[in-house]
Amino acid sequence: MKKRLAALLTVLTLLLPLTPAQAAREEARLSLAADLAPYHFELMWGEEETATRWSVYLMDETSGDTGVLLPHMGDAIAAKGLSVGKITAEYNAAGDIVTLSVLDKYQGEGLMASIDYPVSSLDWCLANLRRRIRGPRAEAWATSENASEIQLSASYYTYVSPYEVQSCPLMRRDSGEEGQSWKQVEAFRGKPVRVLPYNGKTFVVLEKSTMTPWSSPDGLEWTAHPELATEGDYADFAFLWTGEGYLVCQKAGTGRYGMFGSSGGDWDSLNTQVRLLDETFREVWSHDFGRLVEAVGWCNNTCYAKVSNSTGTRDGMPGDPGVFDDSLGSTLYRSTDGGKTWAATDYLDVMAGMTELSERAQWVFSSGGARGEKTDRVSRAEAGGYRFVYVGVEVYLLTGSETDGVLLPHMGQALRERDLYYGDLNLSAELVAPDLVRVAVTDREHPERAVSLDYPTSSLDWVAENLSTPSIREPISQATKPAEIDLALLHLEEGRELVYRNAATGGRYQLVQNVPWGIHASLLPWNGKTFTVVDQDTLNLYASEDGLNWKKVDSDWANEGQYAFLWTGDKYLAIRCREELVGRNSRYAPHWNQLHEKSFYFLDEGFQVIEQGDIEQFLGEDYNWATGIGFQNGVYYLRLWDYGDVILRSTDGETWQLTDLPQLMDSLTEPQ
Repeated sequence: MKKRLAALLTVLTLLLPLTPAQAAREEARLSLAADLAPYHFELMWGEEETATRWSVYLMDETSGDTGVLLPHMGDAIAAKGLSVGKITAEYNAAGDIVTLSVLDKYQGEGLMASIDYPVSSLDWCLANLRRRIRGPRAEAWATSENASEIQLSASYYTYVSPYEVQSCPLMRRDSGEEGQSWKQVEAFRGKPVRVLPYNGKTFVVLEKSTMTPWSSPDGLEWTAHPELATEGDYADFAFLWTGEGYLVCQKAGTGRYGMFGSSGGDWDSLNTQVRLLDETFREVWSHDFGRLVEAVGWCNNTCYAKVSNSTGTRDGMPGDPGVFDDSLGSTLYRSTDGGKTWAATDYLDVMAGMTELSERAQWVFSSGGARGEKTDRVSRAEAGGYRFVYVGVEVYLLTGSETDGVLLPHMGQALRERDLYYGDLNLSAELVAPDLVRVAVTDREHPERAVSLDYPTSSLDWVAENLSTPSIREPISQATKPAEIDLALLHLEEGRELVYRNAATGGRYQLVQNVPWGIHASLLPWNGKTFTVVDQDTLNLYASEDGLNWKKVDSDWANEGQYAFLWTGDKYLAIRCREELVGRNSRYAPHWNQLHEKSFYFLDEGFQVIEQGDIEQFLGEDYNWATGIGFQNGVYYLRLWDYGDVILRSTDGETWQLTDLPQLMDSLTEPQ
């Protein structure tokens, strides 16, 4: 019934005239343009050189998105203070002059700006000074039979006023056509649409007014599918061609309304289904999961459906009965028999659980660089119970958590005035009187280069209580031991520092004291047994089971560069990329080579090598390598880079097989 109603609504929409409001809006849009054959002029609100104002452009009618800014008219509009209402164009009696006039919205011809432009000048400007004025962003594209690329877009705007925009109609561009220009698709003139990604066989757009999908093989000839139209305020679709039909899922429903969105939020009943449609978009089969289908995929003759773990089937206030909860994650299901039976997989967990090689060491501006050197510049200070950090040419007073604080007034300005934002800089603090704290930043090599300011303790107390800001330092990297402790690496002006939070700290980050590495460190993800940190200056590896007490790993294998570790229950699965010092560009920029390995390792609890495996047989070029590892449900995984993503799996760590996980994940298409 609802499909027949949607079809009828589509037909009525085509037949009914514009409402007074729509007509007024269309008239307003058209009044900002003037056609005088062969010229097309448009008024646009936007940036013109250093000003944001109204300007007039002579547009190329062929492309629709290129043109030239006409001189003087913008100045005239601004000088007369026009509330822009309309633009007109007319020839003089001889036909060699075009008079452009911009009329005030309220006074009409009583207040206007007019300028004469010689036809020869307009022709010359359009031929020689034309440039892209506006242009769509391609939202769907495909290669046609003649190898040209067809692109669709409905993503740029025409201004009705400085504060209102009207979405442009559907535009098409074919790289095989002369000029390769964007052209309006006539079938949707005056109809707002949303372009869906190319599905492998056809272009699909969603007509917003009726929630009706339309399909086209070439972006020119379009077919409406009112039987797929949905009820409600919004609709999102995913279409994916399998060779035999379209896999489809959707997210559609009624938006929330009322106080705090307490009403509405109902979903369309098809949101929980994955369907296969034939070439004419008629349903072949469907399967109802009873939960939101978030994406569909197709890989190696297998259907996939990404299904939410939440049983909620409506939007609403958290905690209300039947409300969708996206925090519960998703499960990927597969079917090899045409949608008749579906089996859950662990593929999403495998991909989410992949651990990548640690970051490349930040050698630039390291004061050391030679193996064995530990840098110790200071970018934090304490005095009288007050803690300060130097970050981004600013000094902050910390307020409880290591990530919360308040900017110290005047210090940043003083540092910039004296060019104290480079070199070996130290931050210090001193209680010079019971009620006065002196904060200073000093160049260690040139002590005469310094900034020192005194702050009354009463002022520090007041700003800490009233002006504290959360997240003055965002974590560079984080690692979590579930239900026990979180670690994070934070920026300082010179280097990084490790902080932690747990139940004892009330969830507030505190500094990990007495770490054995220098100021340049990399925090690796929790590997299932230990936290690990790499000192970027010495390449030493440090490990800790609780995140607070750290020891250097005594292993020649584990003091080489970048790593990835995963505990598999009785041993670590690991990969590495060694770093080799080959020279120095300057004192602050030693040059290191990356020596990628075509191996994986199993290590014991002490990070000693138990077994080394070779993966070179899976790599096609000399310079390809392993980049990540995984372990899920007793299966080992290796991610390789072979001019594309490659993932291997093994149940015993000896025999490895290629998987289609990268291709599968790439194929997943979400409603939009």
